[in-house]
Order: sequence, then structure tokens, then C-alpha cells
Amino acid sequence: MDHRPDPGSRVSEVFRSVYPAVTHIELRANPKYWGGAPKVGAIIFQEMPEASVRLLSLEQGKVQLLADVPPQDVARLRHSGNVRVLTQPGLAVDGMGGTTC
Repeated sequence: MDHRPDPGSRVSEVFRSVYPAVTHIELRANPKYWGGAPKVGAIIFQEMPEASVRLLSLEQGKVQLLADVPPQDVARLRHSGNVRVLTQPGLAVDGMGGTTC
């Protein structure tokens, strides 16, 4: 007898996650840190798969730091006025942008 699921079925995993999908990670500052309280209250790493959504979020000030800026958008961000673009030579063609607020 064949115990494999029907190819049209969505039940094909041996195990399933019991936790909801993680879309962001938040690191909160520890005010009792031995070196003094951090200057930033929290850092949030947010998943944003679409490049256009990432860039718009940066330009609107919804995010403060963005890595892996598409090369074709670096010049536009440099001239936007509210974004500071930092680049570094390397083997990959990447950029990083951040708001000045």
C-alpha cells in the first residue's frame, strides 16, 4: 500500500511548525547593563521581502536602517535629501541607507 500523500495535497511535510511564522525580532535595551544603559531603547529586525516596500519604508522614516539596497536605487536615495547612503567596496554590489532623523 502506498502511504505517500496525494500530489495535489498540501500535507506533504513530515513535521509541522507549532510556532507562528516569525516576521520580526525585537531586541530591547537592558537599562542595568554593566556598561551603562544603551542609547537606543530597542532594535527591531523586520522581514520585508519586497525591495520597493523596503525603500519606501526608509524614505518615509518607518525604518532607520536598510541593507542590500538595489544598486539601481542608490543614486536616487542619495539625492532624496533625508537619507544618508553609505557604500563600501567589495565583491558584491550592495548599498546601505539610513534616515537622518
